[in-house]
Amino acid sequence: MTVTLPILCDRFNRFNERIFGGRLPRIPLRVSSAATRAGSFSHRTSRSRSGIVHTRSISISSAFDLEPDALDDVIIHEMIHYWIDLYGPRETPHGPAFRAMMDEINRTHGRNISIRLSATPEASRKPRFVGVMELPDGRTGIVVPVRSRLAAMYRDIPRLFGAVNCRWYVSSDGYFSRFPSALKPKLYITDPGCLKAALAGARGFTISSDRLIMSSSS
Repeated sequence: MTVTLPILCDRFNRFNERIFGGRLPRIPLRVSSAATRAGSFSHRTSRSRSGIVHTRSISISSAFDLEPDALDDVIIHEMIHYWIDLYGPRETPHGPAFRAMMDEINRTHGRNISIRLSATPEASRKPRFVGVMELPDGRTGIVVPVRSRLAAMYRDIPRLFGAVNCRWYVSSDGYFSRFPSALKPKLYITDPGCLKAALAGARGFTISSDRLIMSSSS
């Protein structure tokens, strides 16, 4: 599910009433194309003739293809930041007050919000396309494209990131649910040991003339 401004506005109003008691004043809500984060909360200050002006906003990226519940968790995550900014203590972005409120919302409302982008159990089981790249400096990275961008990324990504070797898999392992399926190339550096374990049940594939060809094993 890709976010739109009407969806974002609807979710903000709904969760403000259900979870935050209607105590979050309406602020600018934006849909961005950020490829590095699914959501963000911003609080900027400026000076005017009448004094200090506070400008707060929430942005949710349309570059990620998320399950509906996962998208809702991202929106609520940013609303927690907004709440802490208004009513909470000054602390680091994901400090004790944030974590306590996140845990309470998860427990009370059956959410699955986490410090990083989380995924629902259903999203964890959803097959994902994973490109595994060996980089010139010895590190291992992965990309997790949406289906509509798979052929283009299969063709372009090795060149974009200078990969020494690139292999592609389809996997339903929950390890990959932490990486949002992206519309734009995004490389995640991973631990080779964890990656090997996550790919144990995966199936490899190649693409020829935009046709996906599955291999018999990983």
